[in-house]
Amino acid sequence: MAPRSTRQSTIRRKGALQTPAKDTKDEKGVKDDKAVLPAAPAADVPAADPHDGRATDNIEVELPPASENSAAPAASADSAAPVPVQSDTKSDSSVAEGRASGRSGRRSTRRSSQRSGPISARRQLTPEQQAARKAAIRTGALIVGGAFLALVLVFVAVKLLGGRNPRLVLAEAVLHDSQEKLDQIRRGIDTGNPDQARERYLTALKALAGCKELGNAVQTPNREQVVDLKLALRAYELRVEIEKLDPEITKASNIQRVQTNFEALTGRLAKLSVMPDADLDKLDKDLQAFCENPVEIGGARNDQALADFKDKITETKRFVGKVADERARRLAKVTTDQVTEATSLVYPLVQLEKYQEAEAVIDERARKFPQADFAALRDYVVKAAEKAWETVEKRIANYRSDYTAAGSSNSVRAAARQAAIERLDAVIATWGKESFITKAKDLKAQFGP
Repeated sequence: MAPRSTRQSTIRRKGALQTPAKDTKDEKGVKDDKAVLPAAPAADVPAADPHDGRATDNIEVELPPASENSAAPAASADSAAPVPVQSDTKSDSSVAEGRASGRSGRRSTRRSSQRSGPISARRQLTPEQQAARKAAIRTGALIVGGAFLALVLVFVAVKLLGGRNPRLVLAEAVLHDSQEKLDQIRRGIDTGNPDQARERYLTALKALAGCKELGNAVQTPNREQVVDLKLALRAYELRVEIEKLDPEITKASNIQRVQTNFEALTGRLAKLSVMPDADLDKLDKDLQAFCENPVEIGGARNDQALADFKDKITETKRFVGKVADERARRLAKVTTDQVTEATSLVYPLVQLEKYQEAEAVIDERARKFPQADFAALRDYVVKAAEKAWETVEKRIANYRSDYTAAGSSNSVRAAARQAAIERLDAVIATWGKESFITKAKDLKAQFGP
């Protein structure tokens, strides 16, 4: 058996990790340049007996390369080769100390590898990744800024408008104002103030029709424009209520105007006996016109107004009789008995529009009683015929307007033509004066055969 001093032991271990080089000193204080590896476990390498005569100075340990799955970094070329480890007659405590130092080094290397790996991966970003990260940061900043601005605007809107939709506020205001206008219209009708009622009527309808938020107050509103469908339907109902009051406003206005016209005529009648002949003729003319249209004296015939104010018309016709009596009285005052008698015969003929017969009576009396002055009576007949013809011309002009109007219906045209022909036929048949008959025939020809 070879001596211990010359025997060498080679121990091969698998999976060992390389540890950082560590300065060690021998018992004499000399620094050893070689790395000290932990000694093999007792089970694999028997501890050297200090009393055994074998030498343990040269023990060589060969470490296999680390596996691919190992977390430790690859060993260098020097550490991959078998590392001779010098050993002297150290005690077992030195071996144990080396083992502990190796385990501590391996743990430190593993922790260092685990920490450095992800950090290095995070720091190594490509230029495209860096640009994408900057763009994401800018986008996020814009989103946050926009959200903040929106919050500020909402806050301002809440402060200024009380948090309510301004279109809804406008719609409610128009609806409320129109309701008040409706109440004012009714009060105007009841209190005899039709002008105010008409003004409120027009204002309310204009406001409702011009409010898009309420769908312009139509029966089928545009749902994209209205701010609230219930309010829009209520606006339409309110408009219908207001429009229904139009006939009542018109009637109230007519009542007021008729009363004004009637009071003016009665005031003039109070001065009938002292009225000049020209004023008497004007009064007689206005009374006749009132009986044709009490709402607008001198206007076209208003059958509806005649039906609504028939009591006023009846009373006005009595006023016409008073004017005729006053004329007769004045004629009697300036003539002789013959003139008075002739006047009693002429007056009824004038009322029947038999002007030619009236002039014949005067001519006969003048021949029988040349001493009597019938000039005033004759003048009365002539003026009565001229005034009557003026009235006929105005009435025929109204009929002709209805007959020729583009918008007149066939029934209106037929009625106007018939009324005009009847009136002109009466002139031709009863007046007897050739000048008026010729004019009546010319007017009649304008309404066709």
